[in-house]
Amino acid sequence: MQLEIWFVHKNFPGQYRHLAHQFARRRDCRVVTIGEVIRLRVEDAVQHVYEPPRAASPETHAFVWNLENGVRRGVQAARLALELKQKGHAPKIICSHPGWGDTLFFRDVFPDAKFLSYQEFFYRPWGSDLGFDPEYGNTNPLNAMCRVRAKNTVNLLALDMADWNVSPTHWQRAQFPAEYRPKISVIHDGIDTLKASQNPSAMLSL
Repeated sequence: MQLEIWFVHKNFPGQYRHLAHQFARRRDCRVVTIGEVIRLRVEDAVQHVYEPPRAASPETHAFVWNLENGVRRGVQAARLALELKQKGHAPKIICSHPGWGDTLFFRDVFPDAKFLSYQEFFYRPWGSDLGFDPEYGNTNPLNAMCRVRAKNTVNLLALDMADWNVSPTHWQRAQFPAEYRPKISVIHDGIDTLKASQNPSAMLSL
C-alpha cells in the first residue's frame, strides 16, 4: 500500500522542489503534483495542471481582487482534484502553498486528508509591509492599510483549513496572529550544499 502525497503550488515546484523528488523516489509513496504551470518535472511523480482561471472582474472592489482571484483559482483546482478522485486518487497528505487559493476547496473534495500548509507570509498594515522605506511615500495611508489587511482573507481561510502549518523562519511565523502560531512549525526550506559550497579555487581581485 502506497502513501499518496500531493504537492500543490501555483508555480510548481515552488518550495517543494526537494521534497517532491525525495518522496517520489520512495517505493512506499505515490507523489502527485498540481499547479497552474509545471516548472520542474519530477521523475516517478504524477503531474497535473489545472485550467488557469480568468482574472478578477474590474468591477470588483480592488481590495477584494486577491480573494476573487483565489476563489476562481480554487474552483479550477478543485475541479481537477475531483476528476482525480473519480479516477481513484485518495491523498493522505496534501502539502500546499495556500497563497493563491489553489487548495481553498480541497477539504470539500478530500475531507479525510491531512493538510499541511506552507505559510510564507501574513500581511500587516504596520510593522512589515508598509512604511519601512521612506523612498516610497504613501499618499493615502488608509487605503494602503485596508488593502493590505484584506489580502489576508485567503490566508485566514487556509489557516482554518490546515491540520498543521510550516513557516521557513521565526520572523515569518511571528507575522501570523498569535492564536495560529501554536500550529505553525518553523522549518527552513533547506540549502543544496552540493551547489552552495566552498570553492577553494575561487579568487577575488581588487
